Amino acid sequence: EYVVESAKESLDRLGLDRIEILYVHWPAGGYEPSETIPAFNQLYDEGLVDSIAVSNFLPEQLETALDRSDAPIVANQAELHPLFQQPELREFCEKNGVAVVAYAPIARGKVFDVPELGEIAEKHGASEAQVSLAWLRQNGIAAIPKATSKEHIRANWESQHLTLDDEDLSKISTLSYNKRQVDPDFAPW
Repeated sequence: EYVVESAKESLDRLGLDRIEILYVHWPAGGYEPSETIPAFNQLYDEGLVDSIAVSNFLPEQLETALDRSDAPIVANQAELHPLFQQPELREFCEKNGVAVVAYAPIARGKVFDVPELGEIAEKHGASEAQVSLAWLRQNGIAAIPKATSKEHIRANWESQHLTLDDEDLSKISTLSYNKRQVDPDFAPW
């Protein structure tokens, strides 16, 4: 009931008739799959939400949400970058038709400290951030990079023109950092 009420209040405040995509942001706190997912479905059925999605769901949590949802779950937004590649999550999402959206795609700046990414960047006359964004794109992952200046926005945009070769992709796939940059105490892992 709270989810439906909150979404309708948000629509009113925003002066909108519908929300294009509504996320369950974390499977934490008040999240209860047997209540939250049906509430999202209600919003979808009423035409107030075009698409429903989740964020920070592990494969088993996503599986539970998919089982409880009549409406398609179109995306799972998760921390994902060359230093935290999440192959199991990516495979599960692909198998279940759920798009992966990467947040913190440059690992909160940590990609600049990785020699292998620096070598690839130098080879292509690009930055480590552009290499990270290209790697995500070439793996079918949408990225939502944060940018604090026009120059960063432009550089992020220009990463679309960077194509990593097989050697680059192989080098990135062997990185062994596997370290989250976003790890709040309430996280479900």
